[in-house]
Amino acid sequence: SGATAIKLDMLDAEPFYDGVARVMRKGSKTYVFINKDGKTVLSPKFEDFDCFSDGLLMVGDGKLWRFIDKSGHPAFAGSFPDAQPFSEGLAAVKRGKLWGYVDKTGKWVIEPRFKLALKFSNGLAAVEP
Repeated sequence: SGATAIKLDMLDAEPFYDGVARVMRKGSKTYVFINKDGKTVLSPKFEDFDCFSDGLLMVGDGKLWRFIDKSGHPAFAGSFPDAQPFSEGLAAVKRGKLWGYVDKTGKWVIEPRFKLALKFSNGLAAVEP
């Protein structure tokens, strides 16, 4: 209809993914996630984080990456030296020097055996054997 959906003074805003958007409000130096009503649903306290994908957020502390849900709780135990966001129910994650894929419970679906692995799209993922 062209009507304003959310009235917020923001320095930066990103698109909605999985029903939430990452924004930085004026007067703030940190990002938060808001819902479609403009209410803050999560204020991550991590050095690095991406956008929500498949209901989970990839967060990092500068050394390791892990995944949390929209309430900020760990999606599963485990952390990784590198990772890609979830896509089509799987996330490419690194163990040692090799990449593989885990599901949303942290179970290895494709054991690490690739030099590089990217996220799935239309049932396929680019990998370097």
